[in-house]
Amino acid sequence: MKTKTVFLKFFVVEVIGKTLLFCFIATFFVHLLLFATPKVESLRISVRGGESYKGNNNEHNVAGNTAKGITGYRNHNFLSSYMAWITGVFQWELGTNKGGQKITEEIKEKLPITFTLSFASFLPAIIVSFFIGLRKDKGLITITKNVIFILTALPAFFLGYLLIALFGYHISLFPRYIMAILTLGLSSGIICEMSRVIDEAMETELSKEYIETATAKGLVNSPFPWIGTVRFHAFRNALITILPQVSLIFTFVISGSLVVEQVFDLPGVSFMLLKGLGDKDIARVLVIILIGVLLIRIGSILSNFVYLLLNPKYGENM
Repeated sequence: MKTKTVFLKFFVVEVIGKTLLFCFIATFFVHLLLFATPKVESLRISVRGGESYKGNNNEHNVAGNTAKGITGYRNHNFLSSYMAWITGVFQWELGTNKGGQKITEEIKEKLPITFTLSFASFLPAIIVSFFIGLRKDKGLITITKNVIFILTALPAFFLGYLLIALFGYHISLFPRYIMAILTLGLSSGIICEMSRVIDEAMETELSKEYIETATAKGLVNSPFPWIGTVRFHAFRNALITILPQVSLIFTFVISGSLVVEQVFDLPGVSFMLLKGLGDKDIARVLVIILIGVLLIRIGSILSNFVYLLLNPKYGENM
């Protein structure tokens, strides 16, 4: 019963409470900033049925009328425009961009590109980080590690252009999507930071008394934490320190993907964001901010959930 209470509390606090709070804070202040920016132009107002209100200037500023299913903005009323946008989000009526395309359709086109790029870069980098951080005999991978650390120090745009100069877009072995994944995985600093965290966590656990007891009982002390070895017992406890860092690193990957998309001309969310900022398209920018917060929260929730499985006492401190 106590375990069920802990997981229910986790669901209410982490999944629902913090997610809604962070989404509100991020979108509210971004909306306030964009709304206060000079020369904010009127936005196209989306109405159920795919129509929009137009006038002499092609677009009228219409008040958000949620009763009629209208999602819009008023330049002179910040709260009304924000509440209209919130209502539209819950009704999945996100409006249209200034090019006339529905924002929902634009998201369906561009979000998979950004998500695939981020995940495809994050997963191999994490695997390499664990391999480097968990190895005891560091001499075997010193050269590889040093090369990776040097590449990690390079900015994403510089490393990206360097790969383009070396391999180009048209070589079948290194198409631009593969080069983008490689660039993001290295330039985001995942390997450098995570391998350091893993190494320090393992050293801390290996210095504890229970490791001496396990060694005295005859457990094998291998260079890698295979099941049944001394380092495996240390690794299980080290995960409690390592896992929270994984979600934090994932936020840098998402941010870095926006730069990498521009370098390699991948039509992901970054193009949608820059176009929205350039056009002062508040609805489009807010949707991107909301998606970003949700992706970061998903990573944090998964990390905390695994952490809770490994250490149930964590739920008592939430």
